[in-house]
Amino acid sequence: MQRLFFSAITSPLVLVLSAQAATVWQLGLDDNAWPVDGVGGGPAADFVVESTSSNPLPGDPLSPSINYQADDDYYFAGLYSKVLDGSGYTPVGVVASDEIAAERAFSGVDNSLRYHFNLPSVFDPANLLSVTFDAYNLHDYGGFDLRYGVEIWFNGIQVMNEVIIRRAEIRTGVREGWSGVREYLLCL
Repeated sequence: MQRLFFSAITSPLVLVLSAQAATVWQLGLDDNAWPVDGVGGGPAADFVVESTSSNPLPGDPLSPSINYQADDDYYFAGLYSKVLDGSGYTPVGVVASDEIAAERAFSGVDNSLRYHFNLPSVFDPANLLSVTFDAYNLHDYGGFDLRYGVEIWFNGIQVMNEVIIRRAEIRTGVREGWSGVREYLLCL
């Protein structure tokens, strides 16, 4: 079985509140690496080999920093008490610190990455939010037209139509902006 790997988060995945040019959160660094050192989350998060299946919400904010054991949900520190998709799951409550482990890629049938965060108190629905991510690689099994599609959803609202990542787009950065949303779940 061939697996296509696409990393959307190894160079920083950054959410910016553009009206004040403030970074809301950052996951990873623009270092073209998948560090695993157990030091911390956010910019210092560990990028572990993804599991081979998707998990339901809410995920585990204490996913271990061990290959194949992190889940699709990455949590930044904050309070998570609201059910966002109407499915009846139990929210995780207080997350004391940024989660250490994040899945590094989409793979096979596991095409979900969800980032949970709280917006700052200065946020206004008219503010422009933008997300930037960098595709690190496409796992190459000798295919002629390797590609992977990425779309961005913000609490159930599609804010970026599918962007096709091919070899030419690797490490070039993708940025998308939108406004008028109040919720706190970003899904790639």
